[in-house]
Formats: sequence, structure tokens, C-alpha cells
Amino acid sequence: MASCKPIDIWVHAVSLGEVIAVTPLIDKLLQKKYSILVTTMTPTGSERVKSYFKNMVTHQYVPYDLPFVVARFFKHYKPKLGLIMETELWPNLARGAKQFNIPLFLINGRLSQQSYKGYRYIKPFITKVLNDFTAFYVQTLDDKKRFALLGASLAKIAVLGNIKFDLDLSLPEVHGLQDLRAQWGQERVVLMLASTHEDEESQILRQLNTLRAAIPNVLLLIAPRHQERFAKIYNLSQKLGYKTGKRSIKDDISPKTDVVILDSFGELLGAYACSDYAFVGGSLVPIGGHNMLEPIAVGIPVFSGKHIHNFKAITETLHQAEAIELVDSASELINALIIMHNNKEKKKTQVKNARAVLDNNRGALERYVDKINAVIGV
Repeated sequence: MASCKPIDIWVHAVSLGEVIAVTPLIDKLLQKKYSILVTTMTPTGSERVKSYFKNMVTHQYVPYDLPFVVARFFKHYKPKLGLIMETELWPNLARGAKQFNIPLFLINGRLSQQSYKGYRYIKPFITKVLNDFTAFYVQTLDDKKRFALLGASLAKIAVLGNIKFDLDLSLPEVHGLQDLRAQWGQERVVLMLASTHEDEESQILRQLNTLRAAIPNVLLLIAPRHQERFAKIYNLSQKLGYKTGKRSIKDDISPKTDVVILDSFGELLGAYACSDYAFVGGSLVPIGGHNMLEPIAVGIPVFSGKHIHNFKAITETLHQAEAIELVDSASELINALIIMHNNKEKKKTQVKNARAVLDNNRGALERYVDKINAVIGV
């Protein structure tokens, strides 16, 4: 790998969700004419970087976490600083940055109680990794406490908030599925099941007839978290007797369609934007939940199960503000949705409360930009 002109900022975002979250920050940094390298780990994250930024940034997959590979990576790009999104603690990558005198920051950092408990068993090792970071810019005070308990210096940890609250609704994918809404019928009531995991779709699909009895024109839009499950959920829906379509086959979708499988990636925002209600998955089963701020940003009511340890702080804030509805089961989800659909004032109030939480927590993006400018010397 031949050497190249030094990069100003290296950003690592492991997968699609982190890429979407960090996109507004990268946009801000590009406005300041910084040269940027983005590394990802998943094909969907890679595709998003390439399709959105095109040639405005350099992209490659993150190097294997082996000392000689990491050394070659840093010798080639020579970044002035590195930004790691959320909770990516790669020991050789962190050590390599320190050896090459590259300031390394964990940004939008989070550490759930469950992850903290796991890391405690290897605390001496994790403490060494954390000491190779220059600073930790985390989402909440709880995140700060957990990183400190694992050995990170308190002087290195600052609470800057969550940049996911600063979601940019001008992104092109927000309106990318409106043609499908026209295809299945503008008058349909659409329930989006987002980022679902094993057994969640089955639980909810078995309740669909109850929902259809109360809301006859309802359409279920399902976006499984992992692409290897697309076919399985499609087949399950058909087996249960529902007329099922796929996002990838437009001729499958009509006003008579009961269920649509979103067998694509990078279209979650667009799917939320053409839905009336959203259930965010990984929460009826013990996965830990997923990002609830995207459906809130597009102005639809959000439901979730109670397994939300990966997004505990956000969920608690929303729940206390009566801005989200938490349920214990698929049947409770369907009943809660029917009640809300028949109570327009309740629906309006929840959306309004959620918007207030979103607006009150914006601003982290500018704080991150200020920190980065200070490091580079602008």
C-alpha cells in the first residue's frame, strides 16, 4: 500500500446505523474543507458511504485488528485525528493510533449496563485499551460513569449528548418510498415493524387479524434487521395466509397487499416517512432495542417492547415525557395501537411530546464540531 497525502480526519462507523448517525457530522466537516476517510465494517455501511458521499470522502473497510495491518493503515493515510463511533473498542487499532501519535476520540460514545457487565470480566485488558484513547465524548452521565468504572480517566470523559437527536430530515432517503405508498393505496393505515429480530415478526403477524378487524385497511410493513431473514419472514407471512409483497418486486404490491417485506437496506427513514405508526424491534425479545429517534423525527407515534437496554437513556426520557408507548407483548402492542388509532388526540399528544424531546436534546452535533476544530487547530 503506497503512501498517500495525509488525511485530516478518519471516521470509523461500523455499520449502516452508525453511518447514518454520523452523516450530518461528516457533512459539517466537509463544509470546512477537511479531507475525510470513512471506514466501515459491513457492506450496507459501505454502500451508504459510497452512494451518499460519492467522491467527497475516501472509503475503505476498517483494517483487520492485527498490529502489522494497522501499522500499514496508519502509515498510508497519516490521519491527523481519528473518530470512532459509539462503542468500537479495537485494541490494536487504538494502540496503533497512539504509537503513530494520532489523537483518537470515541464519539457519541455509549456503554450499556449489559456491555459494562461483560467488560468487567476483562477489566485489566479493557483499561489498557481505553488508556490508548485521547478522549471519550459520550451521550449520557451513565455512559461516563461506566467508562470510568472500566478504567478510563475521568479527565478524558465529557458528556456531549447524542448526535442522533440532530437527524437531518433533508436526506434523500426520507422521501424515497412515497411511490410505494401510492402503489399500495394512499388511504391505507401503515404499521411499520422496524429492525425486527427472530420471533418478533411471528408474534406480531399472529396478531394481525385482530388488528385488521379493528382497522380493515391496515398494511404491515416489515423491515427485518438482518437480510438473511428476508425470505423466512416472507414465507411465514404467506403461510399464515396474508397476501405478501416484497419491496424489491414492485408488481407484488397493490391495494390488496396485506404485508410488505422491506427486503432492502438504507430505506428505513423512507419507510418511516410513509408509515402511520412504528414499532421498533429488538425489544420484544432480549436484544436491547434499536434507534427510536428516526420515526419520531418524521412525526409518527412509536411503540417498543421493554427490552431496551441498548437505548435505556433515550427510552426512559421518552417514556417519562409520554412520548413513546412501551408494551410487554405483541397482543399488548396491537391493543395499544388500536386504542391510539381510535383516539386522535392521544396520537397527536404523543407525537407532540416526542417532538419536544427531540428538539430539547438537539445541539450535540455542534459540540462535536467545536471539539474537532479545537484539536485540529481551527
